Amino acid sequence: MKENNVTHLNIVFIKKGDIEIGLLPELGGTIAFAKYKNLDFMRAWTGELTPRRTCCYPLVPFSNRIANGQFSFAGKSYQLAKNFADHPHTIHGIAWQKPWEIIEHLQDKIILGYQHRPDIDGIDGWPFSFSVIQTVEIFENSLLVKMDITNNDSCDIPVGFGWHPFFPRHDDVLLQFDAEQVVINNDNMLPEKIIDIPDDWNYHKLKQLGEPNLDNCFVNWNRKAIIQWPTKKLSLTLTATIPLAYLVVMTPSAPMNTFFAVEPVSHINNAINSNTPLHNGIQVLASNQTLTGEMQMQLDEIN
Repeated sequence: MKENNVTHLNIVFIKKGDIEIGLLPELGGTIAFAKYKNLDFMRAWTGELTPRRTCCYPLVPFSNRIANGQFSFAGKSYQLAKNFADHPHTIHGIAWQKPWEIIEHLQDKIILGYQHRPDIDGIDGWPFSFSVIQTVEIFENSLLVKMDITNNDSCDIPVGFGWHPFFPRHDDVLLQFDAEQVVINNDNMLPEKIIDIPDDWNYHKLKQLGEPNLDNCFVNWNRKAIIQWPTKKLSLTLTATIPLAYLVVMTPSAPMNTFFAVEPVSHINNAINSNTPLHNGIQVLASNQTLTGEMQMQLDEIN
C-alpha cells in the first residue's frame, strides 16, 4: 500500500462518556485514535496512508506471516501475492489493506464490513470467499471490538484472525500477562521452536516493559493483559475471547521504540504450514459457518 501524508481520508467518530474513538473505514477498517479524557491510550494515527501507522488494524483471514506466501489446504497448493514491501512472506491477511464499508453508525457504536471474492479480487490475495463484520462499540469506560468471519465459499476454508493494537511506550509503562510458552523465530521471522518463557520475557507479574526486543508469539495466554502508565495514572486491561488463544508482543528498538504492540490472535505465526495447523490455532469453517471473537479494553484510573 502506498505510504504518504494524506489529508483527504474521512475519520468517523464514536463517543460515550470519557472515551472517544476515531476510525478510518477506507484505510483497512482501522482505528485512527482512541482517547480517554483526551489521553491517547493507543498510539494515534500519524496521518500516513498505511494501516501500519494507525493505532489498531484487523488481521484476517490470517495473522502474522505465511512463509513465502505459500500454503496447501485440502490437497491443493496456493501462492499468495507478497503484500509487505520487499518482505519475503505474505503478512497479516488481506482485509487490513482493503477499504471497508460502514454498515451502521451510531453515537457510541460503528459496524464495518468487508467482503472478499477471489473471482473478482484475485485468488493471489486469498483463494477463498469470505466476509467479515467488525463492530466497534464503547461501553462505560471500555472499548469492545468484535469480528464475525463467515465462509461464503462452497467448500471448507481455513481461517485465522486477530487485531494489531499499538500502545504508547512511555518510559514507565508496565505490562502483565500469563502464558504457557513462547515461540522462538528463525532468521526469517518464522517459528523455529516453542520453549518455556525466559525470565526476561516473563510478564507473569506486573513489571516495566523494558527493552526485551520482542516480536514473538506467546502460547496459551490467559487472555488478559494489563498495561499501566503510572505517570498518566491510567491502567488498561485487555481481554479476549476463547478463539484468541495466542498473544504476539512486539517491542521495537530505537528509533521506533515510542510504541509497542500487544496483539491477541487465534493462531501462531505460519500455523497453516505447520505439521498440526488445527492444534496451532487454524480454524476450518464449513460453508456459511461463522467464527466470532472479541477484544475488550477496560480503562481505570490509578493513584
